[in-house]
Amino acid sequence: MQNSSENHLSNVPGVRMDLLNSLPLELLISIFAQLPWSDRRSCLCASRAWRNWMLKVPQVWWYVEVTRAHANAIYNLLPKIGRHIEVLVLNFNPNRFMTPMARGVFKSLKTLKILANKPPGESHMEHDLCLNALRKVSTTLTDLHIDFKLTPAPPTFTEIRVTCPNLVKLGYHVSYFKSNQAELNSTATIDTSKLVELDIGTNKAAISIVEMNALLQQYPDLKKLTITKFPYQHILNIVPRHIPNLEFFKFNRDKNAHYQDDRFPETLPPIRTLSMHTGKLTSLILMEDDFATPMPWDALKSILEQAAPTLQQLHCCFHFTNPRFTKLLGPDPPQFDFPELTRLKCSVGEGKSQKYVASLICNAPKLVAVTIRNYARVQRTADQILDALISLESLTWLELLEQAPKPLNGKKLIDLFKKHAGLKNKAPLQYVSLSGLFVTSDILLALAKVTTLRGVDIGSCGPLLDKFIRALKRLPHFHEIHFMNVRTVTNETLPKFAQLTKLKKVVLLACKKINDTGLYKLLNSSQSLKVLEISKGTARSSKFEEFAKGKLEKLSIDPYFDDSCIW
Repeated sequence: MQNSSENHLSNVPGVRMDLLNSLPLELLISIFAQLPWSDRRSCLCASRAWRNWMLKVPQVWWYVEVTRAHANAIYNLLPKIGRHIEVLVLNFNPNRFMTPMARGVFKSLKTLKILANKPPGESHMEHDLCLNALRKVSTTLTDLHIDFKLTPAPPTFTEIRVTCPNLVKLGYHVSYFKSNQAELNSTATIDTSKLVELDIGTNKAAISIVEMNALLQQYPDLKKLTITKFPYQHILNIVPRHIPNLEFFKFNRDKNAHYQDDRFPETLPPIRTLSMHTGKLTSLILMEDDFATPMPWDALKSILEQAAPTLQQLHCCFHFTNPRFTKLLGPDPPQFDFPELTRLKCSVGEGKSQKYVASLICNAPKLVAVTIRNYARVQRTADQILDALISLESLTWLELLEQAPKPLNGKKLIDLFKKHAGLKNKAPLQYVSLSGLFVTSDILLALAKVTTLRGVDIGSCGPLLDKFIRALKRLPHFHEIHFMNVRTVTNETLPKFAQLTKLKKVVLLACKKINDTGLYKLLNSSQSLKVLEISKGTARSSKFEEFAKGKLEKLSIDPYFDDSCIW
């Protein structure tokens, strides 16, 4: 039997075909149904013997994710497993799989996600083939997410809706949204109440106000709406008017979200659905690419006023440095109460916006996770927000990012950490990210006294890193540490992380003074480390990568950060 570089059952010593063949079929189905897709895919591609055996339990192939590397093996098995597939994810040009779909191979398909763009040398997705394939699965398909951004003449939104009238969730991404009033009116016969989640994305601000108005009028029963690239001054007025029962609204994307949201995920509270069809907005995400673009205050005030009683998650900008926005602000912020708000992510600018955000925090007593990006150039204005953060009783996750030439008030930060340290084991604070700040040694040592701390994310910091690590040894639950662009992290300091006997995860991004020499020392000295993440620019050999993969549960090379990053 061939061996694969991936860990799966076919590589486990002692796992023999005759033993597997002797097990009851029901037990085998139960076992393989619980395997992650990567393991099932590896079993398929390990050898012909394994592939033939796996086809004895076709029921486990309810989920199939196709990449270029495994496309041939999976395509050849479609006649046998196609009728069992309920979820199909295509990460490359889908034309090849659309052909058997149009022939009726997929009898049970409920979810289809086409995520890939056109690779070099491959043809574009074919318009008619796509619609014919979707038409064949339209009776069972309820969740469709399709990316047409590199397709020159994709099916229109209306064509997709007419072809797939039973959709509950639809993601439609194109480079240019083209439609017209007559075409939108042609969907009048469709039962629009079935569609509860809609995600529309474009590469440009390409959807006109007329088209968006006509489109949203047809879907008053939406519960979740995501839109990218649309003018602020219109969207905030249209959405509440046309979709009164909306519970989740996200406008524009945050290119940094992949980084923040992956850190310490177990701390973030889930967004509770109050109940179906309550018409209560629980999540409001109004972001530009770097969440630094301000919103017109009159529009923002209007939607916050409506959403405040039920809102649980708020992402938006209070970066009021432009006079045309600040003139709309009164001398004092409006006193909205946010009794259910648990997550806040926002940017702030000078005095008035600081006051507005501080007021918001003070009126949201249940806040658990807070991210603040500070653009203020006057240090004292940031004190209002830090004072508000100190007043929170349930703060568990804190991230502070700094874009100003002057640092935040170190004394206020120390007061915040001292408060939580004084609560001993009752303190809620578990994860702190200061990756955008220059952190002094006093701040680090105050942070290390918070006994409930489980993880930290540190940017530029002072020279007393060794003392900070020794202080962390006393924390009973500490297990995760992130460093970004920290020059005091060197090949000599890496082995000292082994002093943290419960450390499970280390992330080293844009740390320019490390290479595989220090990383070898770290892996050999730490007995508890399970996950290591480094920048793609970190000097390392293929031999080290093989060693790390054998030593760790996961080695991750971050594609977003290079060691040339300057923060």
